[in-house]
Amino acid sequence: MKGLNLSLAYTFSDFVYETYSAITIEVDNEGNITEEEKDFAGNIVPSVPKNNFYLALSYAYPFHRNVSGFIKFSYMGVSGLWVDDANSDKTSAYNLLNSVMGFDMQFGKFNILVSGSMNNMLDVVYVGFTNTNSSDRRFYEAGGPRNYFASLKLGYRF
Repeated sequence: MKGLNLSLAYTFSDFVYETYSAITIEVDNEGNITEEEKDFAGNIVPSVPKNNFYLALSYAYPFHRNVSGFIKFSYMGVSGLWVDDANSDKTSAYNLLNSVMGFDMQFGKFNILVSGSMNNMLDVVYVGFTNTNSSDRRFYEAGGPRNYFASLKLGYRF
């Protein structure tokens, strides 16, 4: 099937604790572990970006009645997010650009999909995962650098 397709998604999240207190575990400079009850009412819920935007543009072209090609570019923009209930530290916002292209082939009941992709095309350094409320304050896990992959999918329709 020939055609251009546009996908768009946006999520706005504004979550604030109305009431919330918890026992926290702290590790001091000497390695001593202490517990303390803290009130987090009024703080923003961690690990949830306020703005999350996704945009994708794809195009498919039938080269033959059994073979079509496709290409897709996608953009993801994520605002910074808090890493703990105390709102003591926040990640930076980031923007990622990804692409994929390939061929989809039908042979009777068999299907073959061959594709190649490049993720994080601009090689952005970003926080891909947070360890929320880490007691030793190791909140950050790096997101993937620019990377490439190929895929081969074989299918059979019963």
